[in-house]
Amino acid sequence: MKNNKGYTLVEVIVSFSLIMIVMIYLLKTIIVLSDKNNELLLNQEFLVYESSLLDKIYSDIDSAELSDNVSITNNNNEVTFNDIDKTIKFDAENSSIIYNNIIYKLPDTVQFDNNMYEISNFSNGYILKINLIKQEKNKTINIVYQSNK
Repeated sequence: MKNNKGYTLVEVIVSFSLIMIVMIYLLKTIIVLSDKNNELLLNQEFLVYESSLLDKIYSDIDSAELSDNVSITNNNNEVTFNDIDKTIKFDAENSSIIYNNIIYKLPDTVQFDNNMYEISNFSNGYILKINLIKQEKNKTINIVYQSNK
């Protein structure tokens, strides 16, 4: 009578191969989830940056008594909101926006587009568009500046 208490070499190799296939798919899943998580964190970082900048600008605009004809002065990477006497400076060298002497450094994955900003005029105000590149995609921050009337 033969005693078969162990595993054959073929059984061990097949088991090892199956475990390796499962591990490879688990590793791929972890890598994909990690990339998605990093993308979400970068988006969150940008949204916090955008909201903190816009919150400060709009709180100044909302608290001011704007005239019927608001105006903006544009001078060499500097935009001045004349009615509230505040200036936004665009510093491409340091990747930052300076507003009211507060430096808002762009997140690491964000940079200025070649055309850093555009100013559009409409009947009772302006739209200041800040042109950025975020993760190789164009992104615009819009600041609407109009009279309260």
